[in-house]
This record gives sequence, structure tokens and C-alpha cells, in this order.
Amino acid sequence: MEAQERLIYSVGTVCKTLDINESTLRLYEKKGLITSIKNPDNQYRSFTFRDLCVILMVRQYRSYGLSLEKIQDLIKQQSVESLLQEFRHVIDEKEQKIQQEQKLLGLMKEQLTDLSYVTRSTDQFQVITLPELCFFNCQNKELHQRPEYKKLVRQWSKLVPFSHYGCRMPLHAIHENAPVDFGYLCFRKHLPKEYLHPDFTETAPSRTYVQGVLRIAKAQESIASFYKSIQPGLAYLKAHQFHLIDDVIGYKICTIQAEEQLDYYILLLPIA
Repeated sequence: MEAQERLIYSVGTVCKTLDINESTLRLYEKKGLITSIKNPDNQYRSFTFRDLCVILMVRQYRSYGLSLEKIQDLIKQQSVESLLQEFRHVIDEKEQKIQQEQKLLGLMKEQLTDLSYVTRSTDQFQVITLPELCFFNCQNKELHQRPEYKKLVRQWSKLVPFSHYGCRMPLHAIHENAPVDFGYLCFRKHLPKEYLHPDFTETAPSRTYVQGVLRIAKAQESIASFYKSIQPGLAYLKAHQFHLIDDVIGYKICTIQAEEQLDYYILLLPIA
């Protein structure tokens, strides 16, 4: 009896020993992870040594980033085989999340590079080579009405949250001030193959671009201002014997509030 009593711990002892809040103990009880023993005389709650072990196990699983619901599944397994199966499933889910986080980290680094370029390269140009680009034309009303494409675009927007709002200036209309074609720009390497359906993407082979920064005052933003702003880029092409071979693409990087609100775009002029 004495040995059994020594294995009973009060709420205060458990909280102090394991550095845990009483509210957390109540939550674990509510979830069925631990079960308190109530003293019939005063209704004080106590816990067994097994409960303390479960709490430590929950803490370890929580450090893996698992939810309490998933921890319940692990703890309640009735055999070693089922525990192994459930644990493998948890590991697979964790690896998928890590891969997604790594992808997002890569996208953030790319956006940081774009922001750094914008801050130092206004009115400057450089020749670069980029991978294939995909441009989704969001003005296509027919696509908007098709449920399968709505679903694809919705999923894609979750996979690539850092895609930039941008515009495309058709080559044949650059000197005609035709309407700018707005949409979303992203690199092909960020898109799964199923999102590259020809009905809503336009692709171009890997090629060389003249890259510059397009800066437009928000108060003066208009179709004409876009075309006016790319004139220095066109002049750069001519001065360096480059030939524009396809549509000019600009994608918005940021908006800065200085003396006036300015929108900054990275400008891509494809050259032969």
C-alpha cells in the first residue's frame, strides 16, 4: 500500500515537477490522454506515475510539431505493428511539410533578391538569362467560368503564394499603346506539370532578357504610363544592338510610399 501511495502525485506536484500548467493538465484529461484520481473526501485530483510518463511522451511528440489529435492516435495504438504504421504515417506527413517549407523558403529568398535589385537598380539595365516563364492570363473570362480551372488556380495560388501581380505588353502593340494584359507571373519551376495546361498558360523557351526596374507613380498610373516607362529599356536595346523578339513582361515587386506612392515592377525585355 505504501509503495502504491508513493506513486500518486497531486496536481501541484505534477505541475511543479514537469513545469506544466494546471490548465494543460485539464486539457490532457479532456482529451483522454491522462485520467485523474479523485479523493472522495475532498475531490482533490491526483495522478499516477503512468500519467506522468504520458505527459512526458506528449511533450516529446509536441516537440515534433504533432497535434494533440495525432498524439492521441499514437498513444492509443494497441500493438507495436499499428504503432509503427501510425508513426511512419506521421513521419511522411512531416517530411511533406518540410519540403513545402523549404519551397516557401526558396521563394522568399527569390523575392528578397528581387527587392534588393529594385532598391539599387532603378533606371538601370542588365542582361540576364532566365528559365522558362509561365504567364497566367486572368482576364480570360471563359476560364473563370470553368470549375476545373477554378480549382487548379485555387490550388496553385496556395502552392505559390509569392507569385507576383504583373502585366504583359504585347510586342505588336508596344508602339500602339494597346491595353496592357494583366495577370499573374511565376517561374515554370514553381508549377506542377498539371498546371501547365495550354488553355491558361503561355510559355516561352529559356532565353536572354534585358532586365530593368519599372517605376510608376500610383497617382499617374495608366496604360500610357506603362508604355512611356519602358522607353528607356527600348532605347537600351537599340544602343546595345539588341533586338526585342517577344512581349515585354513586368511584374510588381512592391509599393513604396515616399513623397508619392510608387509601384515598382521588374521589367523583362526578351532579346534575340
